[in-house]
Amino acid sequence: MNERQRFHIDYIFASAGLRRRIETVRIGAYQDWVATKLSDHAPVIADFAPHSSAG
Repeated sequence: MNERQRFHIDYIFASAGLRRRIETVRIGAYQDWVATKLSDHAPVIADFAPHSSAG
């Protein structure tokens, strides 16, 4: 495989409550995932704020 060849990108599905807590979203680098044959997918990586249990 090479970087110009097609590869899969994963998805993240989240509820409205979880979407409000998204801090960052990024796509895993081709070189780290596909070129090393760890996966044929470039993962979507999301960081979420901690859930607030105050109430």
